[in-house]
Amino acid sequence: MSTQVRQPVLDLDIAAGDHICAVYSGPAERDAVLRPFLGAGLGAGHKCLFGLQESGASSLVRTLDMQADVDGCLASQQLQVLGADEPQFSPEEFSIPEMLAFWDRIVARSRAEGYEFARLGAEAAWWGPQLPGDEALIDYESELNTFTATQPVAVLCLYEQDDCTGGLVIDLLKTHPRMMIHGQLFENPWYLRPEEFRALRRTQGG
Repeated sequence: MSTQVRQPVLDLDIAAGDHICAVYSGPAERDAVLRPFLGAGLGAGHKCLFGLQESGASSLVRTLDMQADVDGCLASQQLQVLGADEPQFSPEEFSIPEMLAFWDRIVARSRAEGYEFARLGAEAAWWGPQLPGDEALIDYESELNTFTATQPVAVLCLYEQDDCTGGLVIDLLKTHPRMMIHGQLFENPWYLRPEEFRALRRTQGG
């Protein structure tokens, strides 16, 4: 049996309404996804905001070797990076409407600043500690599709392979229209629209 060689991601075909789940293994593979997502966005004049699990995450972004003035983009807040020391919620405050409202506020602010398009996202390792568990995370991922369908945005969700149990991978397939597995991007035939996912939850007693 041949072994698949994992090629670095050099470009991402991004369009308004995209909600992409990228499953990666290790920091180098994560950075190979993050680099074109943010780099192309900054080059195109998009607003970019991302949550990363490290503290002082802006320092990490400077190491991505993007063809952009990262310090200038950070100073102008075209690029905003949230780290582990900048959580937005807590498990006790969990509310999907409030989480979606958080992204709505980001988009409204970016449009007021003159940005016509926004690239948003986070590592699951950044969101995870702010939520009460995987079920809450997946419910949020599903409902996030109602946000991306109506806003000039693309959203990238990053999941470390080692953190994905078999059940979580199945739920990620149900809640993301596009998937990227080790750098290979594809349209997801197993995706369920939010209303379909809610109906499935009801039949499962969730």
